[in-house]
Amino acid sequence: DYQLAESSTGIARLFSHPNHYCFAEVSEFVGRSPMHCVFASALDQGWALSTTNRPTTTLGATWYVFYRRPRALAVCQPNYLVEQLLQAHLELRQQMMTDLNLHVLPETSVQAFFEQMQKVRTQSRQTLWRKSVIAGMGQMLLFWLNPKTEWLGDYGMMLAERRKSM
Repeated sequence: DYQLAESSTGIARLFSHPNHYCFAEVSEFVGRSPMHCVFASALDQGWALSTTNRPTTTLGATWYVFYRRPRALAVCQPNYLVEQLLQAHLELRQQMMTDLNLHVLPETSVQAFFEQMQKVRTQSRQTLWRKSVIAGMGQMLLFWLNPKTEWLGDYGMMLAERRKSM
């Protein structure tokens, strides 16, 4: 169990799955939102996948516009139950592994999770410094006009190129 931020009412519990080599974080902002789940997998070559049932929020829009990374895919399925969410996560992860010849990183310790999260924060800060705030505000407006439920980054571009060449 851990707090999501020092001054926050957000709490989370971390689980790891020793057979699927993924993490699950169940979190809640007490008094502000119901409990939600996110599954996360780290793959080699710097790829990552997270799948959540948390609905799109202002924070999610901010992440989508300013912090997304080319090799960190994120999918939001707000109406999925935990079992459905895990299945969707594992299916997309397997497809990525097949398409990109990747392997899942087998480390599922709590220490490995927090080390991975530290890398994510560092990469996200680097991404933020390269963003134009004015362009980002325009993208935020477009996001709210047409909310996104997934970010496929470089993988999505690869799939689009593959479809064009068919």
